Amino acid sequence: MPKKSKKNENLKPNVFAWFIYSIGSRIYMFFRNRIKVDKKAFKKRNKKEGCLVIYNHASNQDHFLATIGFGLTRTAYVVSSHFYYNKKLKRILRLASAISKDQFKPDIGTIKKIKKALQQKLPVTIAPAGQTTMHGGSLFIDKSIVKLIKLCNVDVYAIQICGAYLAYPKWRKFPRKSRIFIKFIKVFNKEELTQLTDEELYEKTIASISVDDRKVIKQLGYKIRSKALVAGLEDMLYLCPKCESMNRIISDKDRLICTNCSNMVKMNQYGRFEGIGDNYIAMDNEEVWYNYEENKIISQIKEKNLHLEGNFYLYLGDSTKYVLNKVGTGKVVLTATELYYEGTLNGNQIKKDFKLNAIHQIPFDVRSHFDIPDDEGYFEFKPTEGQTATIITQFAQAIDAFTKLRNEK
Repeated sequence: MPKKSKKNENLKPNVFAWFIYSIGSRIYMFFRNRIKVDKKAFKKRNKKEGCLVIYNHASNQDHFLATIGFGLTRTAYVVSSHFYYNKKLKRILRLASAISKDQFKPDIGTIKKIKKALQQKLPVTIAPAGQTTMHGGSLFIDKSIVKLIKLCNVDVYAIQICGAYLAYPKWRKFPRKSRIFIKFIKVFNKEELTQLTDEELYEKTIASISVDDRKVIKQLGYKIRSKALVAGLEDMLYLCPKCESMNRIISDKDRLICTNCSNMVKMNQYGRFEGIGDNYIAMDNEEVWYNYEENKIISQIKEKNLHLEGNFYLYLGDSTKYVLNKVGTGKVVLTATELYYEGTLNGNQIKKDFKLNAIHQIPFDVRSHFDIPDDEGYFEFKPTEGQTATIITQFAQAIDAFTKLRNEK
């Protein structure tokens, strides 16, 4: 039997795979959170053509939550190629006909598949930020999202996922419980795409998926619960706001303590910090604290005295087989003018320079690794033994800082 050509490729998810994924998502999340879905706006969509669906990426559970929102309506998810390096996930994603995309890199092949899925009258679902929020606030979204929206020329909807960050923050070590609300809204009719300016389209897109979990949960009177509310935050909040010492923050259940100056704060059940004792300095929440750290890095960049350095194992990805191979060890260095890896690669000593001005964000996991998008391959760096885990956050913050400075010009 002749092989199906790419031109006639069916991008609609397999019925059986989608049913399993949809029902499985409901069962999986049912035992963790009380979830409420409002999809009235999406039910009124024009089903005779495809549409684009965007959502705020608050947690690593968002695909399950969005799928619960869609119910039995099949959608083509645009997902990071990084997930394909997980063998189990790779099988599910292929059965579900997910569209793979390299994070933070232009990908013409992905755009062609998105267009093809829309021609097949499918909703195409994408998280414009490209990765989950570290602190619950909105992440930088490149203005290229406007080009994609205009190129697709279809109605645009948004899924507002509220409560997911508080329940599943990227840094957590222990389970948390919080109510989750999933709401579909209509962002644009396709006719508006030619009537509004690019700036208006961008601002309305950002506003549609800007969700403040802490504000909503407080208004509704719900609370987050966990046996250790802040466990894991010490890997992200490494700079004491009182004495400015580095890597002296420890966590104890709902408290963060600086072992250098004894500054102590606790997180309440609405996700905000409260000071303990006398002469404390308490940030309102982890987003404010994270931005405080990032602003220090911005100052270092402006003064041209930034120097970040860490020891890492280098893993190189084979995108044809989605296999990560450990190929070397060395140091990654970031200054105000350059980003490079210096160490071994398959037994040879090398220095690999990365295009700092072309990198807007780096994918990362708080305690595991960070990746650097590059034309020569998929570079993943994992801290060596003895290297502080906070170095990952520092590299991620620094890249974000460079992006903020470029956007100010």
